[in-house]
Amino acid sequence: MKNQKLSRRDFLRLSAGTAAGALLVACAPPTASVVQVTPAAAPVGPVQLRLQRFFGDCTDEYKDITELEQGRGECGIFQVMTNKWNAEHPDMMIETLLVDWPGYDRLNAQFAADDPPEIVIMHGHYIPNYGSRDLLVPLDSIFETEGIDVNDFINAARDYVTYEGKILGLPWDVHGDLWHLNIGVWKEAGLVDSEGKPQIPKNTAEFMAAADKVKAIGKTFLDLQQDGLNGTVWPWLGFVYQQGGSPFSADLQQATVDTPEGLAALEFMYSWSTNGYITPRIGYSDAEERFLRGQNAGWITGTWAVDFYSQQTELDAELKEYMVVNFPQLFGKPGAWSGSHCWVMPTRTKPDQAKIEAIGKFFKYLNDNNSNWARTGHLPVRKSVIDSAEYRALPHRAEYADFAESAVAWPRVPFASALESIMDEEIQKVWIGDKTPKEALTEAQKRIDDFIKHAI
Repeated sequence: MKNQKLSRRDFLRLSAGTAAGALLVACAPPTASVVQVTPAAAPVGPVQLRLQRFFGDCTDEYKDITELEQGRGECGIFQVMTNKWNAEHPDMMIETLLVDWPGYDRLNAQFAADDPPEIVIMHGHYIPNYGSRDLLVPLDSIFETEGIDVNDFINAARDYVTYEGKILGLPWDVHGDLWHLNIGVWKEAGLVDSEGKPQIPKNTAEFMAAADKVKAIGKTFLDLQQDGLNGTVWPWLGFVYQQGGSPFSADLQQATVDTPEGLAALEFMYSWSTNGYITPRIGYSDAEERFLRGQNAGWITGTWAVDFYSQQTELDAELKEYMVVNFPQLFGKPGAWSGSHCWVMPTRTKPDQAKIEAIGKFFKYLNDNNSNWARTGHLPVRKSVIDSAEYRALPHRAEYADFAESAVAWPRVPFASALESIMDEEIQKVWIGDKTPKEALTEAQKRIDDFIKHAI
């Protein structure tokens, strides 16, 4: 890999106008759109902070609600947190800018115009891309001023926000893939023990046998989103890790996706389609709807869904018995994709000291309420929260309490997001039948090698 870094100007030019730049900082499929939503009410006060986030739009649903416990799901929980802050800090109001996940195209355009928001949600493995161009403000001194104890962060979370010895973000969670189960379907297929607990497959043979039983009752075993990372790269990575493989070379200088482990993982996943265990050519919302309606035995999605699905069982909904377990371990060792959300402060040509001080206080507020965010299903980033009785008492947490032991973090290298994007495109071609698993991996390896050679 070349040691030469792109300049800030060249980085922003590539990000705004070329495919290589898009791969450098984007992880969603090329079809992902980006929108900005006008907040319901413009903030007032001496200091106004624009906060850019995804997590969806639930402004109307949670309008004026400030009791933290009333927020549900990612969107609701954070919207209520924002409402509470604004109600208590009329002199430091938050204006929310909403973008479709993951939002980096919009952010790059804002950087190019030298007008980024004051606060932005970012995935931890993107920090090297932006930090290496001096686009993020180091937060070490701000944390010290506000009394944010970096030693209370779990190691994985602290690693995600650290680049070249500087802390460039406030860690917010560690998240990753889980297996969400509709126990009613498992019972119908005879896949529970005498106590009604699901008999979780422990290898590929047991997985296939269980899938056949669900297929026999006219339902699918494990639906996947086949037009995005949730059903392409992330589960593939989990099965690669379980074989002792990695998509990165040991020195983190090259990609290693066209490997025996990579092929075994992708061929196994594709067999779900050829054997009729999954619904073909399905997207996230359709897979989720099938799960909620009892049309599949479960599906793989992230920690972010736990509170939402738990809530469905409390309502007059079709999902009556919900359970969540770790990403299925079907090969030799535990392994699952994981990531991290964090909050960053973009750099500006003309910093505003009053805003910087206000951001520090807002970050302190977020850090103090990390336990509230953990209600989503994500793992908290503070040791003190993880060790608390309050966190351990949350619904379903005991079912995936050892998730952190299997979670494998993305390395903080500049081409990690490009690898993710290219692999997503190639695995999608497998799902629709345009390529064999081997053809997809060979092409992905070639494309990633070319990107590293010319763009890094």
